[in-house]
Amino acid sequence: MPNLSKHIIVKDAATPKTFERYTSMPQGAIYSFDQSIGVKRPYFKTPIKGLYLASASTFPGGGIEAVTISRIICTHDICNWKI
Repeated sequence: MPNLSKHIIVKDAATPKTFERYTSMPQGAIYSFDQSIGVKRPYFKTPIKGLYLASASTFPGGGIEAVTISRIICTHDICNWKI
């Protein structure tokens, strides 16, 4: 696109240090825990009534597909849907 740079108002960049600062994940790990070590991840249910977890840090893990599956599992439980 010709002259695109003239229309950019804000430029931003993030490094692993940026992600570490905002997420507290070691070395800025964007997928949460190391995906290869087989860490037992927290499940979506918590001891607090009404508080559920669905993210790259919970079961089944990081990445778009895994986070989507995490959300689906959690939603099914909240809505009492049968799989």
